[in-house]
Amino acid sequence: MGNCTNVAVLLADRKYLPAALFVAQKLSRQRSRNFDIRLLVTECPEAVRQALDDGIIIQDFVPDERAQRTASLKKKPPIAFGRLTMDSVLPEHYEKILYLDCDLWIGNREISQLFAMDLDGYAFGAVFDAGDIVRAADPVWRDYKRRLGLDDDTPYFNSGVMMIDRKEFKKQRIGERCLEYIANGGYLGMMNDQSALNAVTKGQWQQLSPIWNWMFGARARLTEETDPAIIHFIGPQKFWNDGRGRFDPKYRLEMTAYLKTLGYEAFVQETPRIFSLRRAIKQFGFDARAAVGANKREVLIRSALAAHSTNVPSV
Repeated sequence: MGNCTNVAVLLADRKYLPAALFVAQKLSRQRSRNFDIRLLVTECPEAVRQALDDGIIIQDFVPDERAQRTASLKKKPPIAFGRLTMDSVLPEHYEKILYLDCDLWIGNREISQLFAMDLDGYAFGAVFDAGDIVRAADPVWRDYKRRLGLDDDTPYFNSGVMMIDRKEFKKQRIGERCLEYIANGGYLGMMNDQSALNAVTKGQWQQLSPIWNWMFGARARLTEETDPAIIHFIGPQKFWNDGRGRFDPKYRLEMTAYLKTLGYEAFVQETPRIFSLRRAIKQFGFDARAAVGANKREVLIRSALAAHSTNVPSV
């Protein structure tokens, strides 16, 4: 798109390349796209590069030495901390960067509307993590936040979707400060650089509506009602390895159809029929309970949605 100043970026190694390709193709087919799509990859077969939709840019990526040392220290793959230094390899003309994890589903809303949002001077916008929404009173969650140097009421975000003001992010040295935090023995828990990002920024980020990083995909009725722009499949179980049938099969089926065109259909695992039936029965139970009254977690999720209603554009 010429010298477009907006870009959506995904990072992927061999393990997550098929998932990143799927997200990229869904982004490329949005009607009012006003952003480039860049995949920073450690490897990608030439045949796959040639088969991609127009508008998807594959860029070879080698995490810099600082990110690699950090990943090695934490026994993670080299790319695990790559987003902390991705700014150094992106073309200079980009002003806004939408960082995206690979375990996402792009919904019906136009992502271009996210680039138009005012970040009010913050370096980035993000969404409250599911933990802060449904586990805020949990002693384990509170202990985790305190070990990051955060008070109980300090907002904590999920870093799977970040709308970044490149100039401000660079000015505040957020990536560098995260690497310094980790190198100095800062606590990470199980969240890796997400922990570092929250520890360094201490709640100083623009809060976006949960529709931009919806972490409740297993709640099919609520997800359909909310119609989120981006669904994020947090945790180890994704819709492509959904062996227990937690998620709507439409996600798996669409990914399978696309990845077949690239020779990656084996990436998606089949869900045994027994678990598909169990999912249908469980969903019936959710719907029956909803007819009586929402459960506690759903009330908390709806409250988070209502608190950020001004960040919800029309479809």
